[in-house]
Amino acid sequence: MKKGFTLIELLVVIAIIGVLSTIIISSIGNISDRAKIAKTVAEIRQMETDIILYNLDTNTYPHCVFPFCNSTNDPFINSNGVPGWNGPYGNIPLHLRSHAWGGAFTVYRSDFDGDGDLDVALDFNDDAPGTSFGDNTGGIPLSLLHKFDDILDDGVELQGRFRHYSSEGFYIIIEAE
Repeated sequence: MKKGFTLIELLVVIAIIGVLSTIIISSIGNISDRAKIAKTVAEIRQMETDIILYNLDTNTYPHCVFPFCNSTNDPFINSNGVPGWNGPYGNIPLHLRSHAWGGAFTVYRSDFDGDGDLDVALDFNDDAPGTSFGDNTGGIPLSLLHKFDDILDDGVELQGRFRHYSSEGFYIIIEAE
């Protein structure tokens, strides 16, 4: 009786190892995406709190548009002459905050929902903090946008607080209540 494995047995084992490897690798990728989503959602919620506290103190919303937001005009760490400012707001200055893919957050004001009141939104930029337009190193994969909308809003990317506005970007509207 021979000791060892036949060619067919070896091929079956190699095929099983290949299938298991594929499953494990895809699971690791999903775990990484889920961790990045969770981290970004936590950052968004913290920024919402900071923005609402800023609004309650000043009766206005902060405004700091990437890439022009820096340590001298960051509304979370500087009063910039705004009456009632009682900061700093949050533990990380606005101009240094980024989502888990490395892109900066932009805070800007506009009447996004058409109700005549000034709103504030967080834009998920694909340019890293401290860079300029065109850096494009911190883009969130478009395939994950719906996951953010499911967690933060109503699951429909073109309505509600979470809006997908172009092939490269999306924002979330924040309003003090």
